[in-house]
Amino acid sequence: PLCAWFMRRRKMPVVKVLDMAGWAFALGQAFGRTGCFLSGCCFGKVSEAGVRFKGYVARIGPDLTCPKNYDRIQTAAGDHLCAFGRPAFMKHAEHGHLEIGSKLSLPVYPTQAWEAGAAFALFLWLYFWRRTHQRFGGQTFAEYVLGYAVIRFTIEFFRADDRGLWLGDL
Repeated sequence: PLCAWFMRRRKMPVVKVLDMAGWAFALGQAFGRTGCFLSGCCFGKVSEAGVRFKGYVARIGPDLTCPKNYDRIQTAAGDHLCAFGRPAFMKHAEHGHLEIGSKLSLPVYPTQAWEAGAAFALFLWLYFWRRTHQRFGGQTFAEYVLGYAVIRFTIEFFRADDRGLWLGDL
């Protein structure tokens, strides 16, 4: 609402603003997915050659407590462990794929880095070529929407992190 009010007050053409937003969104998403890679979220499926995320798995104490900063987890087999680490590491620990003393997750596809690279390539295309070679107003934004949809659709086949259910809890 604030953006719409500002654009109306300044008499800014919506199509031109959307065209500027197209390349800016692509650049923003490239930086956002780089942050995902650094934090270890949005990770990919297990692969033979991939990136590993840090963490640590420890035995649970006799009184069923964990050291400070550790999460108490129950594995798929029903064992109780203490663990801390990036989301990929924690998921692998919860599924019982990591042993006591493990310091690295299983290797996973670096889907965050792939998406960051693809979004950055989309930004380069939109900013350095499409922005100056438009056939109609809104073309840059339309190509952003289509390009990012293709990127995201493709990456989803390689992701393994929990993203929730479709349509909420239905």
